[in-house]
Amino acid sequence: MIKTKQEKKEFVQSFEKEITDAKNFCFAGYQGLTVKELEDLRKKVRATDAEFRVIKNRLVAKVLKNLKISHFDEHLKGATAIILEKGDPVKTIKTLSIFSKNNNKLKIKAGYLENKFLSGADVAKIASLPSKEQLIASIVGGISSPLIRLMNVLLAPIRNLAIVLKQIKN
Repeated sequence: MIKTKQEKKEFVQSFEKEITDAKNFCFAGYQGLTVKELEDLRKKVRATDAEFRVIKNRLVAKVLKNLKISHFDEHLKGATAIILEKGDPVKTIKTLSIFSKNNNKLKIKAGYLENKFLSGADVAKIASLPSKEQLIASIVGGISSPLIRLMNVLLAPIRNLAIVLKQIKN
């Protein structure tokens, strides 16, 4: 527990470094979640290479002000957690979105991705995107589809000749 001004100052400095290292983060309201649900959420978030932290809103606001990151004042009201994303931010956002669908007590308030403010609606749009693997598969399928069709067209006369010869033989 932070008590003295010196401890607060040291915490603000260390937390500034954490946010700078993370680069992406989200704010979520967790009012009403039980301790067990919070632990479950923390495990799921940790699996996506992110960290779920509960820090006093006043200290988070001070850190964001020091880093010249704006638009978050209205989102730092009530029980608010910050999720620091160190890995794939989309994966973390999807995890939070799935958890909030299953447990309506978790509310995604806002986010900060690639040095841009994201509203709760923007975060929800990102969560609805297909995964990276699905996008790669659709691109590969789109590229290979014309090639497969061309191969079938080029092989059709040979295939037809083989069918005719087989029928003649029979």
